[in-house]
Amino acid sequence: MLRRKIDLSIRVTAKNYYQRTFPPRFPDFEITGPERGRVVMQNTCRLEPYHLDGHPDEVYMDIIMGHSTPHTHVDVFMHDWYTMFEDIPRESRWVQRDVSQLPTQEIIGEASIIDISDVPAGSPISLGFFKSRAQHIQRGDMVFVKTGHAQRYEEAKKTGKTHLDLSVITPEIVEWLADEKKMRVYGHDAVINGNFKYWMKSEQVCYRKGVLMIDRMAHLDRVEGGTRVFANVGICLKMADVDDSPARVTVLLGLDNLAEQKAVDLYDPVLISASEVESGYPFERSEPFELKGDVMKRLRIKNFHVPMAEYDMEEDGWCGFKAFSNHVGTHIVIPSLPMAGREIPADKRWNLSCADSNKLFGSTCVVNAWAVGPRQNVTAKILEKYASHIRAGDIVVLRTGFTDDYYLREDFLTYTPGFAKDAVQWLIDKGIKMLVTDTASIEPAPYAGSPVAKENTWALFSNGIPAVLCAADMWRLQHPRSLAFVSPMALAGLNASPCRVLIIEEYK
Repeated sequence: MLRRKIDLSIRVTAKNYYQRTFPPRFPDFEITGPERGRVVMQNTCRLEPYHLDGHPDEVYMDIIMGHSTPHTHVDVFMHDWYTMFEDIPRESRWVQRDVSQLPTQEIIGEASIIDISDVPAGSPISLGFFKSRAQHIQRGDMVFVKTGHAQRYEEAKKTGKTHLDLSVITPEIVEWLADEKKMRVYGHDAVINGNFKYWMKSEQVCYRKGVLMIDRMAHLDRVEGGTRVFANVGICLKMADVDDSPARVTVLLGLDNLAEQKAVDLYDPVLISASEVESGYPFERSEPFELKGDVMKRLRIKNFHVPMAEYDMEEDGWCGFKAFSNHVGTHIVIPSLPMAGREIPADKRWNLSCADSNKLFGSTCVVNAWAVGPRQNVTAKILEKYASHIRAGDIVVLRTGFTDDYYLREDFLTYTPGFAKDAVQWLIDKGIKMLVTDTASIEPAPYAGSPVAKENTWALFSNGIPAVLCAADMWRLQHPRSLAFVSPMALAGLNASPCRVLIIEEYK
């Protein structure tokens, strides 16, 4: 079977030169030491919520995030001076890429589970031993290594230990996986806080071989070693000049009949309490509603040089920070905060840090509503004509072509198509799981230019139905039915989040 994979997420960039420092400028330097090491310095994540014109339903949040806060995340080649600016052969320069440039075919597909959790912490692992555990790997597989290190570390902390050596995957093993098995994604469940300098040598091989790394995977006890699964790396961000992203890693335990498989989560969420945000609602800060388009596209990137002496490395590394709107690019809006004083029913509310990924994966119905142009509405009549193949429980992917043509305009919101009230009710009556659309709004068009009651949004949310807005590239879809994986940030307190939307079309 051939599985065609399409990314419906738009690539976002900082608006101007002053909102991005990549690579770091010479004076941008962070001092580290025993009192505040590199990991602590990078461990930054907070939410800054506010209203537009004080309207209770117009809630936006800025997310400020360091490179590798303690959650499951991916790393790519753009990591430090040594890997970026050494004399890389011309034929290998393709590996110098950010998280927005990763091929879709590499971040979703088959994965092999390798179990070395029985190896004592800190023990060396030979290539021969690893091969004996990896006989089931197929060429091109992702490789997920179950070390058991995270669980051991939690036990060690109870005795006062601050670090615990791990069983190191040597550079020789990584080279074998990349060269012989054509591995393009490597993930593990270790907490890299012991014998780090040895792991860095293997990490450098990953960078040079163009292998995407997933750090701090979790719950690998839910999958069996020696098996192959279907995996979605779940990269949440699609940002230019960014070298990392939270990853909502999910796997399907079977390789056949994917639509019938159950999604299993293999990630740790970003560590923020939802109550820290919700307790402040309504929020003190307010920004002008007329800046809504700018607010939705807010993105700043700041990189710093960082000493690596604590890891016995002479070269400076760097650390990236990013600040962005929770509505930037392709994003999901979820039932969470109250709307116009109305509470979302408790059984319909979402918390993205622990939302069941089976709600974010499933059969998809593609609706080509190309007849709907800017400032026009999707109506029930249009859906009856073009969406007769919708089934209960579907993720509905509805195309108008808007984001592809208009998202880069500063006044894009004034042209967005919308949804008539009867169209939203039609979708609810069909029992859909989620709406994915390339419009920037699910309220009726034309865009009002001032806060209005969000009755369509309330109708979806009160039925527990989220919506993805500003999706892109829907023109690439060829099958009326397919599969979808939606990957928002696993961050509590959010009412919206940037997300990746990956579609799988199966050809037999």
